[in-house]
Amino acid sequence: STGKSRQQRDKYVLKRRRRKLNVRIKALTERNPSSQNIAKLTKEVSLLTFEISELITKQLNENEAKAVSTIKTNPRFFYSYAKRFAKTKSSVSPIRDNSGTLKTDAIDKAELLQAQYVKVFSDPNAANVDACLTGL
Repeated sequence: STGKSRQQRDKYVLKRRRRKLNVRIKALTERNPSSQNIAKLTKEVSLLTFEISELITKQLNENEAKAVSTIKTNPRFFYSYAKRFAKTKSSVSPIRDNSGTLKTDAIDKAELLQAQYVKVFSDPNAANVDACLTGL
């Protein structure tokens, strides 16, 4: 936990340094476009950008390794990790109601699905078991 927060802090510090350097570069180019410091600062910004990308890659690799190592003991963690990187987000497709018209509105679809759920599933506490067993 402390390693992760340390990495986050390091990344934040690097981004802050890069942001300040970019402000200095902008100010220098406005005041003195032929300044030799601009090239030096630009190089430093590119090095900071590389360090930030390396930190991000390292964090992603550590998170992936943790997800893979815990797959047997905690599969839910692995699948929630993998789901974050899924390219497609699925949604509920249009549903036909009893009259056959397509419903595309989210509220209408939710009501239709709820009605179907209520028809299919029942409350086990309210079930009349004796009435079911009389026909057997």
